[in-house]
Amino acid sequence: MWAQARLSSLFGLICSLLWLYPVVTTSCPNYEKTLSQVKSTPETEWLQTFMSQQGLEASNLMETCKMTEYVPTVEDLKNLSQVAFLQNVSQNLHPVVQKLKALNDLVTQRMALSIQGLDNNICCLLQNLPTGPAACPQSRSKGTLPAQTSLTFLQKLEGCRTIYWYQTFRKTVKKVLESWDVTPEQRNRNSRSLLRVLIRAD
Repeated sequence: MWAQARLSSLFGLICSLLWLYPVVTTSCPNYEKTLSQVKSTPETEWLQTFMSQQGLEASNLMETCKMTEYVPTVEDLKNLSQVAFLQNVSQNLHPVVQKLKALNDLVTQRMALSIQGLDNNICCLLQNLPTGPAACPQSRSKGTLPAQTSLTFLQKLEGCRTIYWYQTFRKTVKKVLESWDVTPEQRNRNSRSLLRVLIRAD
């Protein structure tokens, strides 16, 4: 009975995540609406949930989870054009989703769905830019729950490192997007004006 209640609550959470991050359809919301949606999406504490479920509570293991590949900083990303920035974000999200899906764990699968939804919205932002792509790839996720499996210790470490990397990267992305408070056309004009000033200074 408890297991059924837990499964039901997990399914409900997945449905809410899909509502927050709608799958790509034939058309996207406008730039302002999509940007607002990405900015206002609450951040879920995936790492703590995963570590608690997998029995990785020891503080020394948390330090091990932080031993990940280099995470791009705000300085790395803020000077990119809007198109280059969004493409960079999308390219970084894809391997994270694949790693999480490979673990076949309830928490990582829920997280993968959430990230795929974020990627959909990133693609919608791209579509709304003057030089962005004409269409986005369709999501392959069916929104189904996997059968619960036991993870090896190495898989648990891989999971916590992947989650820590993503959450750090997500915070960086959010900080960059928080500076996007104008329409893409205005931002492009401002960028061109700044470039002209720098050329004249030389």
